[in-house]
Amino acid sequence: MSNYIVLEMTAYGIKTLVKTTQQKIDFYLKTFATEDDSKFCGGAGKQVFHQQLLQEMRYRDQQFDNSPMLRMLPQLWNDFIEDCVMFACLDHFLTDRALPVGVDYALYEQMEEIESVLGAPGIVHTVK
Repeated sequence: MSNYIVLEMTAYGIKTLVKTTQQKIDFYLKTFATEDDSKFCGGAGKQVFHQQLLQEMRYRDQQFDNSPMLRMLPQLWNDFIEDCVMFACLDHFLTDRALPVGVDYALYEQMEEIESVLGAPGIVHTVK
C-alpha cells in the first residue's frame, strides 16, 4: 500500500495529477479549520481566496500548456503543484465536496515513469 494520494485536478479544470501525502492534506485542512478568515487574501477571507486561487491556477495551467518548457523551471512548477494541493483542500473545506482522489497509484507511477523516459514533465508531479 502506498503512502501517497493522487489528486486529479481535472475536477477543477486543471490538467494535472498531483501525488501528495495524507500529512500534507491534513496540514492544509487543519490550517483552513483553525486560521481566521482575516489571514487569507489580504483579509478578504477564504471564499475570496478560493475564487482567486482557482482563477490563478487555471491561468498558470494554460501558460504551462502554451509553453511546456515552463515546467522545467522547478520553483515555478513546484509552486503550482503545491497550490493544487492547497486548493483541493480549501475546496473540500469550504464546500464539503470530496477531494478529487481517483487515479490508482500504480497507474500514476507508470505515467510518471513514461514521462521521465521521454524527458518532459507533463501532467504528473509530486508534492512531499
